[in-house]
Amino acid sequence: MEKLLSNLLRIKYHTEWVSYGEIKAGIGILILAKRKK
Repeated sequence: MEKLLSNLLRIKYHTEWVSYGEIKAGIGILILAKRKK
């Protein structure tokens, strides 16, 4: 669990300089993938 949290923090800081559009697109893809199941 701690490893997962550290990975999420790393991703969070890594994506701070990535455009929010790319982040939203990634979230949208995850939502669509969940709906297909």
